[in-house]
Amino acid sequence: MTAKIVGLYRDQENCELARYRAGARDPVQLYRKTVWYKLHPRNFEYMRGLFHERYPNGTLVCLDESKDWLSSIKDADVIVLLYADPIGLGLSDVERLLDGNKLRWAAVRILNGRRRDFVLNRGTLWALRMRRLIARMMLGEMVFFIIFLFVTPWLLVRDLLGGRNG
Repeated sequence: MTAKIVGLYRDQENCELARYRAGARDPVQLYRKTVWYKLHPRNFEYMRGLFHERYPNGTLVCLDESKDWLSSIKDADVIVLLYADPIGLGLSDVERLLDGNKLRWAAVRILNGRRRDFVLNRGTLWALRMRRLIARMMLGEMVFFIIFLFVTPWLLVRDLLGGRNG
């Protein structure tokens, strides 16, 4: 007997974080656009090809087109979430809905746009949530900015006192 494999894809550009207007001058809109583009998401054709390469017998369900997508996973043995970006930004609601709507023994796997395929368990879910927090808050960039802010005046004073002024 062959296992039933269902892949779930959502166009993440329609998700909460990626909504922006193309020419917006609003700082919040520009921030959301920056976070979205920084993750460099893949398009639907790429993700569909990747899914069929890894799971040739699987059925791909696009969450944007199917309003009753939960019924397609009721009897699935393996559920594959397709993340167009590395961390699945904007798909936490789908992960929450899977818990009570799948078979007890069904495996949930992640296939992201970087060709990584892994099991979604409590540990990986926690790690993904932390990475999403870091990406949304741009913590790496903030740490660099703070260090730059404090180190630059010190380097400037050191160079001026050391006789280098050009």
